[in-house]
Amino acid sequence: MKSNKLGLIISTVIMLLVILAVCVLSVNFSKSIKKGEQVMALASQGELRNTIEIPLSEAKDISIVYSSDNLKIYPIEGNKVIIKEYLSSKRGEDALASVVVNDGKASITGGNRMHFSMFLWISVNEWIEVYLPGEGIQNLEVQASSGNITA
Repeated sequence: MKSNKLGLIISTVIMLLVILAVCVLSVNFSKSIKKGEQVMALASQGELRNTIEIPLSEAKDISIVYSSDNLKIYPIEGNKVIIKEYLSSKRGEDALASVVVNDGKASITGGNRMHFSMFLWISVNEWIEVYLPGEGIQNLEVQASSGNITA
């Protein structure tokens, strides 16, 4: 009978410690999200793997389509669109975006890769930076089917 009581007390203490740990991690997670910080990553920080430059003299219509990538859009001085892909070094060449320029329109399509995310805070830390000039683009389409777009 005493061993059952002792086991129950130990189990209760362990459960309370687990609940306390979850509460502390949840509060820290929400604070980090509000600050815009990356909380956890299962892979190393993404590194610059691909840079695409499209002069506006070649294309004034720009279409940028990615699947589940986070896109960060920044203004830039000059007369070209620049796209930088920060990806895991473990990704192959097929993960890089493809570019087609035809009749004044540039179509940039994200590469073939699966985005990994678990529990909203554990993910592969990859992103795409898009630098757009303030003038010269006639039509712009930016699409991310399940990623975030921030500007």
